[in-house]
Amino acid sequence: MRQDEVAPRLEVVLDASKSMAVGPAKAARATELAWLMVSLGRRSGLEASLVVAGRQSHKAFGLEARTVLQHLSMEGVEPFDHALRRAAPLMPCGVRVVVSDLLFESTPQPIVERWARGASSLYVLQVLDAEDLTPSGGAGARLVDSESGETMERVLSAAVLDDYQRRLEAHLQLWREALGRVRATLLTLDAGATVEQLAAGALVPLLESA
Repeated sequence: MRQDEVAPRLEVVLDASKSMAVGPAKAARATELAWLMVSLGRRSGLEASLVVAGRQSHKAFGLEARTVLQHLSMEGVEPFDHALRRAAPLMPCGVRVVVSDLLFESTPQPIVERWARGASSLYVLQVLDAEDLTPSGGAGARLVDSESGETMERVLSAAVLDDYQRRLEAHLQLWREALGRVRATLLTLDAGATVEQLAAGALVPLLESA
């Protein structure tokens, strides 16, 4: 693609649903990653913007994005893709970075195609914490939908946890396949790691391309 066909813009899209704040580390890491991407874009001379989709939608440019992130409450009760329909429209850009856990029940392919539309490259930063990957079991533990509040099982028995793991892997495989079809890069990030640790490890493919 010729240089004059690529918009000199970086667009960061942040999922601000409740599932992104099931633990303080996950919420902190998601907002820190969003700001890191905006900062890197600005340092590279790009027009960097932030789109937040949650209970309230926000769009901010440059340093204004930091203020939005500092005061952001991740309490959206509807799925990320639904909230994004109410957010500011995605603009043509050179690079689009989506920050989400991808843990919402929607068919991935049309969502991924929308994310990829108008962008010369798409990166998806999937932020997951330990409870997303392996929920704590034991007597009295409950599996609850963080957005609807619905209790899905009374007790997290070994059988329930095994079923959760199978369903999670099947769900994530659908996302991997959909993102592969549009040649997007998926980076799965541990919310328990610091941004510095992620920058030295899992984020290297994105940082090197930038």
